[in-house]
Amino acid sequence: MTPPLLPLKRPWWALVIAVMLVSGFQVEQAKINLNDYLWTLETHPEWEAAGPAERAAIWAERPARVVNHYEITEPWAVFHTMSLREIVALKWALGIGSVLLFFGLDALFLRAAGRWELRRALTGVYALVGVLVLGTAALDGGYDVARELLGFLQSPLPSFLLVFARWALEAVPRG
Repeated sequence: MTPPLLPLKRPWWALVIAVMLVSGFQVEQAKINLNDYLWTLETHPEWEAAGPAERAAIWAERPARVVNHYEITEPWAVFHTMSLREIVALKWALGIGSVLLFFGLDALFLRAAGRWELRRALTGVYALVGVLVLGTAALDGGYDVARELLGFLQSPLPSFLLVFARWALEAVPRG
């Protein structure tokens, strides 16, 4: 008899997945808002010289935009106080911070699922995807691919797929 995929008597893994999903949604929304504001400032460099109140007034006149299935009616107010350089730095910090956050959550999921022995494989997945992200981001037009790969890391998929693969291999009859 094959044991269950995830321990039913200790369902902490479900809480970890819920935290991952909520965090992933929040991080994605922040990245979309940040990228939209960054793109707009790069397209209209004259707006960078405007003060926070002026920027807010300019943005208030703009129609709502749909970016990656999210409707952006107005940017977060803190963006109006930031320079283009600060926004680029925030974008990098958010990207690196979110990968570290999700690596920690993936490791926590392995622990909660009773599969801590897969932590080296998880590190390998992150290293491999990291190399792919850097490689595709360096290519012309590779930003979209790099973004999708980062999206994979910012989900429950890396750790869940490792747990599922180990479970499936253990379920195969030997003989």
